[in-house]
Parts: sequence; C-alpha cells; structure tokens
Amino acid sequence: GKEQQGRRMDEEQSGDSTETSQTLDNQVNEDIDDYKKKLQMPDAIMEHDVFETLVEFISLGGSTPEAIGHLSHNYQGYSQMCNLTSKWLRMTGIPATNTRNIVEEHVKNLVLQKFDSVKADVIIADSLPEWVPSLIEYPKWRQMIYTLSKTHKGCELLNFIIQLISDAGHQSEISSLSSASIYFSVFNRVLTESLSSVLKAGKDDVGQAIEEFMAT
Repeated sequence: GKEQQGRRMDEEQSGDSTETSQTLDNQVNEDIDDYKKKLQMPDAIMEHDVFETLVEFISLGGSTPEAIGHLSHNYQGYSQMCNLTSKWLRMTGIPATNTRNIVEEHVKNLVLQKFDSVKADVIIADSLPEWVPSLIEYPKWRQMIYTLSKTHKGCELLNFIIQLISDAGHQSEISSLSSASIYFSVFNRVLTESLSSVLKAGKDDVGQAIEEFMAT
C-alpha cells in the first residue's frame, strides 16, 4: 500500500512538473512570436527600441541570422526616401527652409491623425525618451503637443512633456491649456506669468491682458 501510494505521488509530481514545463515553453514561444512580429514590421530597424527587441528575441532562443533576416527583408527606407525627395526639391530651386516646412507639416499632420495615448504612455513607463528635450526646443513641435493635449487630456506622456515645457520657461504658451492645471507647479507658473502680464500692460493693452488672465 505504501509503495503504491508513493508511486502515485511521484507520478502526480511528475505530471505537475511536465505541465509547468509545457506552460513555460508555451509562454516563451508566445514571447518569441511577439518579438518576431516587431522585427518583421516595415522599417523595424528604425524603431527606438530595436536593440532591446533584438536582445530579448535572441535571449529567448531566436537565432541571430533570423533576426538580421527579418530586419533586412522588411527594410523600406521611408526616412531615406523623404531625404532624397527633399534633395530633389532643393535641386529644382525650392529653398531648403520651404522643403523643411513641407516635411515638418506632413509629419505633424500624421502625428495628429495617428497619435495613440495608450502606446504613448507605454513609452514613458520605462524612462523619458531621448528625443523629448530636443522636441520641446522647437516651437512647431510644442504647438503640436498643445494640440494633442486638448484631445488626449489623460495622456501621461503629454502631461509630463507640458511639465517640461513649463520648466523650460514657456508658461505664456500653455496658459490656455486645461491640462496645465494638472500639475500645480505648471499652474502656479502660468498664473504668475498671467498676473505679471496684467501688471505690466499699458492702458491700451490692459483690457486684452485681463481677458487673457480670465481665460487662464
């Protein structure tokens, strides 16, 4: 009796161990497939997290040649095409500043159309993207952030960027944004800036200054 009972316990433990192992294998295979899909995206090599994707894919059992194959086979070179098109436009006599404005306006419209606040918040979950500081230095991209924030008021990435914009001294630009009040420090700077404008305004401008202050 004891011998049979012991044998039964061993079989049950063995079965549990096998089931756990299969579950882990299935999870690893699912993870590999997820990383493989990311590597198979058009121009995946241009993605900001491509290095991390490569490391995870290979560490889980994916082969290096396979990873390189996915990146090379799905390379489209869209950014290089844009650069080449810009060069052609300049060769026709269009000033470089005009060409840049055309490209920037198109990129801005694409961002406004396709912005996904859920995916954006995933980006900031780990750390601040390296491109954010340079983004907020440029007035056109700051205006794009303001436009996005009016539609995606709960987006953590946008709200954090607005905090950085305020820290950089652009309070007057964000005085009309409802999202500015989310952070007390931002709201405080905006309020101070608006009050200062009212106090400094001349007789001819005080009415407009007060209206802008009331809108803050």
